[in-house]
Amino acid sequence: MLLDVVAGVDGNRVFVKRGDEDGEAYSYVETTRRDAFAKDSSEDGKVRKVNIYAVTYCITPSQHRRSFPSSKSSFG
Repeated sequence: MLLDVVAGVDGNRVFVKRGDEDGEAYSYVETTRRDAFAKDSSEDGKVRKVNIYAVTYCITPSQHRRSFPSSKSSFG
């Protein structure tokens, strides 16, 4: 199944089934854009201001979640 992103406002996104943009939402995602500094990998190594993006949260209704086998490893 292919999903499309329907853009919302203020960094919110909704994933829907391709061709059914008005249908049921499969996931809701909020992203945050922030300013950051990056050093070029060239010899001069100039530092420049860039935008970075981070996922703030992602919510998927239970009927659309995949089930993965649980891990039996212990931490500690």
